[in-house]
Amino acid sequence: MHIEEKGKSLIIRWRFEGKKFHKTLSKHNNPIGRKHAEMVMASIEKDIMCGRFDPSTYTQAGKAKKQEIATLAANDLFAKYAEHRMSDYDLSNSSRVRFKGIVSKLKQLLGKEFQASNLTPEVAGDAIALWSESVSNRTIRAYLFDLAAAWDWAVKEGLVECDTNPWSKSLDRLRKKLPTPKKPQPFSEDELRSIVGAFDRLPPSYSHYKDAAVFISQTACRFGEMAALTWSDVSENFDRVTISKSVSRGHLRDTTKTGESRTILLTPAVIQILKTRSKRFRPYLSDALVFPAPKGGFLNDNNFRNKIWKPLLKAAGVTYRKPYNFRHSGVSHAANNGVSIADLAAQTGHSTKTLMTSYLHPIEQKVVFTDYLSE
Repeated sequence: MHIEEKGKSLIIRWRFEGKKFHKTLSKHNNPIGRKHAEMVMASIEKDIMCGRFDPSTYTQAGKAKKQEIATLAANDLFAKYAEHRMSDYDLSNSSRVRFKGIVSKLKQLLGKEFQASNLTPEVAGDAIALWSESVSNRTIRAYLFDLAAAWDWAVKEGLVECDTNPWSKSLDRLRKKLPTPKKPQPFSEDELRSIVGAFDRLPPSYSHYKDAAVFISQTACRFGEMAALTWSDVSENFDRVTISKSVSRGHLRDTTKTGESRTILLTPAVIQILKTRSKRFRPYLSDALVFPAPKGGFLNDNNFRNKIWKPLLKAAGVTYRKPYNFRHSGVSHAANNGVSIADLAAQTGHSTKTLMTSYLHPIEQKVVFTDYLSE
């Protein structure tokens, strides 16, 4: 007989006549709760020794497991998977938010009490069809990957019994429907100048973001990396910055997306921006943000895209592209100006293969082949 810790709870486990039993205690896993558990365990041992032990008053392990499998709701199954992922892995905040959203959506689509053991590929397909009415296929695919992984994990953990993952059929069907993604179209230099110039023609609230926009376009860093930048990351002569952390939905992570820090050498325009901001805004604290939100704290990428970016491109007369195109544009212009792939990889935090396949895009069509006949 022994006491086992399970999160904040304590469980007593023992054998009687070859069968396993357990008792989950109401007290928490703390000194008082453990003292209570020891008293309960002593009482059970005494009952066994005196022949007073009644198996019917305690939970038999095998029966409890079967009962849990039979009654576990689909949304509770995914909640258990989310808890497992959050405790075992360094998840980004966006993943945590996505997991919570999936739990809520399962309650909405299937019902709070719908049992995971009753979920078939057909029921899952109907739920996904309803879900697809409000989000894109790419978003649904991301959710399906999470759902399929959750059910695979639950089968291994013995939380559900199924011969076929109920989400796999929907995922396979969606994979066939998804078109090849279009490669981002970088902004030309004229478009970039128009975008930056449009800040000055819009209300003052827009100008707060101008320096941040120029910084991203001339460093090719991610929005979250720019938002997390502090004055301690800036060199004394303002000619370089160290990218070592990032922000996602207001939560700071002490690492970048790739898990590695890097140093970016800055253009004269960005150096001047940092010098000017240092004189006007730099406080005494080295961990103060270089580009804070208007009311302090981290800049929010959703607010920037919806409230600033869309009106900005409209005012600039530039065809809409996502803010992430600023990063693509910075990489593409650097490559177009003859910067080596190795140097680009070092300062963007990507492998040379990733840069070649995902980030290098032609800025404008031009003749690239040699005319050996014309003089």
